[in-house]
Amino acid sequence: MFKIDPSSNRIKPLDIKSFTELGFSERNHLQEWLENFPQALATSPEDELLIIQKEFDRFDG
Repeated sequence: MFKIDPSSNRIKPLDIKSFTELGFSERNHLQEWLENFPQALATSPEDELLIIQKEFDRFDG
């Protein structure tokens, strides 16, 4: 991913950070983001995505 600077007409790569470094987790963040906006995984506007189920961890026993 790159940052574009239109005033200088230049791009520069963004620093690569892990979810852990940013304080995010797959279960508590990524799954929720994608449940609420599955189009983030689409490669074109015509792609239709359906979330079947997300991970569940609140079992009684």
